[in-house]
Amino acid sequence: MSNEEPKHLVNFSPSFRARRATDLLPPASAGNEPLIVDVAERGIGKFVFELENSSFTGILKASSRKKLSRSAMLLYRGRAVGGFYTSKEKPNTETTEISVYLMLWELSLSGTEASIYAVSSDILLSMSSLFLGFPVTRADSYDERSYFDYICGWLQEKKMTACLAISLRSTSSTALAFIHEGEFCGVFSVDDQFFTRDKEYLYSLFRSELKALVETSILSPETTSSEMPYGFSLSKMLNKFM
Repeated sequence: MSNEEPKHLVNFSPSFRARRATDLLPPASAGNEPLIVDVAERGIGKFVFELENSSFTGILKASSRKKLSRSAMLLYRGRAVGGFYTSKEKPNTETTEISVYLMLWELSLSGTEASIYAVSSDILLSMSSLFLGFPVTRADSYDERSYFDYICGWLQEKKMTACLAISLRSTSSTALAFIHEGEFCGVFSVDDQFFTRDKEYLYSLFRSELKALVETSILSPETTSSEMPYGFSLSKMLNKFM
């Protein structure tokens, strides 16, 4: 198995925006409350080992009052497959690699607050396409609802994993539709912080919005193949500053 890190990464720079970058990540589901962790007290090395050894899949969030920062990373089988980092000094989002490195550094410092919770792998992998995937260039004359149906049909035929961002211009709100191996697996309303696996909810948004915009980010089939580990190794990143 290759130990190479991901290549051809893209900056997370969609046209939509959220009040806070971490708002784009679905919250923990009912009955799956986030676990508050003091990483500095536990030890960053031990914490990373536990994540990797357990092949944890979910979301880790952190904030630092000292640095005035917020950060988050998507973890798939113990590896980082997406990440945010913003602070007063760095208000613009960085690439996943830089964001994860900065987040690990701050987690090692006392006073950094962190929480972690599990997320199903289908949703997690779909969302990771916003970070480690690539945008689909449009050259069509479809209206947005027709394009949504078209791209979903194409993704299903090809059994592809993707995340579709639906921007509702009249209300300046955003919804994220998750597709895993061609199958619709949920939609998340960013502004309402509401998640459902009911596709009809998404269609109701199109019916109420005449000026929607659909953007698609997709994962290459080879990305999650068993021949190469997907995402960034936390322990390797940790070794850069330990």
